[in-house]
Amino acid sequence: KFGPETQHGVMIRQSVPTTTRAVHPPAAPVVIEAQALGGGKVHIDFQPPASGWIQVWHQGPGEAAFTLAVDKLATNFWEQGGFAPGAHSFKFIGVNSGGPGDASAPLTLQVT
Repeated sequence: KFGPETQHGVMIRQSVPTTTRAVHPPAAPVVIEAQALGGGKVHIDFQPPASGWIQVWHQGPGEAAFTLAVDKLATNFWEQGGFAPGAHSFKFIGVNSGGPGDASAPLTLQVT
């Protein structure tokens, strides 16, 4: 590698055209289907963003705010068990090198 202050580094940086392309955060994931499967388990299918990954946010019964449940989900579904009975809300956020995008609309499942 040639440092930016070396003779070769300066020559390369002046000779090679460069461009910068802004990377925009992805659109919100779209929930396709959501099910409370019984036994404290949920399954949610969604259309993920074209690039990057998904954050899963959860708000359990009696909780005042959403908390991050999964940081880097790279599939088009999420299945998780161990939830206490009651109303559980979820939202999904697409993330790429441009940062986090908008959250999906909150989804509430009645877990049994």
